[in-house]
Amino acid sequence: MDIKKEAIEIKEDKVLVSINPLIYPLEVIYSVAYIFIDKTYVLLEGDIEKEIIVELRLKKTESCERKQELEKIGREFLNELLNYAFYKKQSEKNGLIRQSILQRALAVNIQENPQSEIDEIGEDEIEDFEDIENYIDEVIEDDIEDSEDLVLPWEDESDKLNNDEKSCVEKKIGFESFE
Repeated sequence: MDIKKEAIEIKEDKVLVSINPLIYPLEVIYSVAYIFIDKTYVLLEGDIEKEIIVELRLKKTESCERKQELEKIGREFLNELLNYAFYKKQSEKNGLIRQSILQRALAVNIQENPQSEIDEIGEDEIEDFEDIENYIDEVIEDDIEDSEDLVLPWEDESDKLNNDEKSCVEKKIGFESFE
């Protein structure tokens, strides 16, 4: 197996980061690439089995600083790969612990509430759900009826009124004339 000394290759206006997919899973690479889309254009290429190449192009920078900025971006990308890979491993390792804690919490809740109480709660929730459904249906019907009454926007209608009619309408609504 060939070991690369440099995983970063800087070209004119881009940096290429070479990644071994056996070390960094594709989902980790996606997560890290997502972080960099604010300041760079990101392109993922390569063979998922052998090597993934991430191309990063800066969105904006001075040309004299470009090479240093590209190298910095490439190295930051590699650091974030390690960060996300570590996080993923820790999440996988702690997954069983989290699941166990959740199961215990649910088991305690079930023991505190006998089955008859749980059944009663279910019946009440069904009635509440039906009330909510009826309310939503009423609101939708009201919106449909209201939308049928609207023919012209306020501006169009008020433009047709002469000045006396406008001030009369504005007083009715509670606005004073600005003319």
